Amino acid sequence: MSELVTCKDLTKRFGNHTALDHLNLSLDSGKIIGLLGPNGSGKTTLFQLIMKLRPTLSGTIKIGGVDINDLPAATLRSVTGYVPQDGFLFSATIAENIALGKEVDTDRVKECARLACIADECEAFPDGYETQVGEGGTHLSGGQKQRVALARALYGAPKLLLLDDTLSAVDSRTEGRLNANLFDSPELQNVTKIVISHRLSSLERCDKIVVFDNGRIAESGTHAELLALNGLYAAAWKKQEETAGGEDER
Repeated sequence: MSELVTCKDLTKRFGNHTALDHLNLSLDSGKIIGLLGPNGSGKTTLFQLIMKLRPTLSGTIKIGGVDINDLPAATLRSVTGYVPQDGFLFSATIAENIALGKEVDTDRVKECARLACIADECEAFPDGYETQVGEGGTHLSGGQKQRVALARALYGAPKLLLLDDTLSAVDSRTEGRLNANLFDSPELQNVTKIVISHRLSSLERCDKIVVFDNGRIAESGTHAELLALNGLYAAAWKKQEETAGGEDER
């Protein structure tokens, strides 16, 4: 199986703060990797570098064997779906937000909404997918905004999907449905996914889980391997198990 994403000796500093410190990471096509770590440990910075939202000055990132510095940003983003933490929506209809920048294909909009577990709620609105969301998505809940942003990322049929704590504002039941789609839906089986989450239940089934600490990889392995290691991941898992119960969608 070929590597889709390869990061070699990747270093990124902001003033005196080292966000990424000689990071080496690879991901095979069609696999799912989970990223875990405290705020400021480098996870979001990695996504921003992959998307060319920040310049790569030290080390390399390759997509499909090609250095991203040799790829036009438009080309890179045409094959990559990125859902940032805020999942910003524009003052337009739900359909227009999902198809953002592309022609609205109603069937495709509905399919992506279904995969993002937002279809039922969209169709329950009086104006359906023509519902105006307001600037920043003010007419929707936090969980609804995140799922519309996820549907948007899926709309272009990406080869690589980057999810930055995308499920943070959904309840545990919706999280379970979303994870089932991300891991099991035939439509997404060939999509390579990198998932940042503080909810370990969203990472448990990943092909590999990478634990970040101060810009470095502290641990990596499967869920079972990391539990057996009895390190940072195992401690975080135990803590979440003790406080399980989930959060209501907000």
